[in-house]
Amino acid sequence: MELLLHSLIHLAAGASTAYVLCRKEQASILKRCWLLLIGGLAGLFPDFTKFFGDIFFHSVLLIPLAGLLCAFVYRIFQKDISFKQQWLIFSVCVCTHLFIDYIGNGVAFLYPIIEHEYEFSIVQRDDVMVLSPLILALIIGVWFRNGKKVVWAGVIISILYIGALAGFKIKLENALEQRYQMEHVQSLTTYPNEFKREWRFMLTTDQTGVFGHSNLFATDIQIDDENTFPTSFDTALPVEPITVIGAKMGMLILRLGNTGPVTEIIISCLP
Repeated sequence: MELLLHSLIHLAAGASTAYVLCRKEQASILKRCWLLLIGGLAGLFPDFTKFFGDIFFHSVLLIPLAGLLCAFVYRIFQKDISFKQQWLIFSVCVCTHLFIDYIGNGVAFLYPIIEHEYEFSIVQRDDVMVLSPLILALIIGVWFRNGKKVVWAGVIISILYIGALAGFKIKLENALEQRYQMEHVQSLTTYPNEFKREWRFMLTTDQTGVFGHSNLFATDIQIDDENTFPTSFDTALPVEPITVIGAKMGMLILRLGNTGPVTEIIISCLP
């Protein structure tokens, strides 16, 4: 179910984008459905290569190519929009996929040159609050020649919801940084709890790891666990520095020492 809802979010985002960006009104319902179909497929396009074990089209470098392919397909049955405009519209539809992944579980924008995944996690993969306004607006808007205003309304509602979550996330991170500012914060990761509507967070200072949660509005911060990192089992031995090298939803990755072999420790912090 999670995969289905996630795919529907991409489809709805792509279809909505195609509808609102198309300046020429589509006179018939068949033309509107064709535009929404190809826009939706463009929004889902980067996931197609996942079936072959690759994330090739999750890169901004391939957006023009993906948009071009979708424009060629659209032009088979619809030629009353210039090819240049079609290419631009469907390229933007592909961009919505990368944006949704960026605010979800992360995306490698510059793959395959740089494989690092960038993220600003504020929504779940199956967040119905993002999907519902888009789907409802598309269902209503497709039946009317001037339905673009309805689709715009759905897009604006979803954007406002995402914007509010971004604001609450930043508020939470600022509050945590202020609380631990005297302990030299090394890393801070906040992400939505997959089991209920609240934030989870992981924070590390020079010698401490803090795990906790907060309500959605970042007004009630609760510490679940706070641990001091061991630096040495024998005071006569040299102290190994601990460096945070990464954090993902549900885990924290640490590196012990800065010379010789690298040791990575994964600390699970799921509720």
